[in-house]
Amino acid sequence: MANKFDEILRAFEQSTVSHLVYKDQEFSLELSKDVKTRKEPETLTTVEKVENVEKIAEPKEKEDVLESPANYKEIKSPMLGIAYTRMNPDEEPLVKVGDEIKKGQVMCVIEAMKMFNEVTSEVDGVLKAINFKDEDMVEFDQTLFEVEEHA
Repeated sequence: MANKFDEILRAFEQSTVSHLVYKDQEFSLELSKDVKTRKEPETLTTVEKVENVEKIAEPKEKEDVLESPANYKEIKSPMLGIAYTRMNPDEEPLVKVGDEIKKGQVMCVIEAMKMFNEVTSEVDGVLKAINFKDEDMVEFDQTLFEVEEHA
């Protein structure tokens, strides 16, 4: 019986259990302990938290915020998938920033369920921005390209 008691005691000491009740035909045992086995991560004081939030959330000056001109057209992803700027890995990209773009021109392809879907321009203009990297996962309605539309 002493051997059984020692075994239970050792197991209880090594565990994270804080309260144990053991009963059998020979004896009953109730154990409890204050469990503080893992070190708590250091936390910031309330003052430090408030100071950090203020530093992060400082409002930007109005001049710092760039707005797209009214004649910029966003070309968005029609689906979720992997976007490619090239038809084949060893070919040049279909478009580059600064290129003249024609309505209906293929801008990229998106692979979804082993099917390649072309994304075409809806306007004539100059490509001002490509908002993804080759082989990025893109989401439905994500802006892929920004084109400055010709008037």
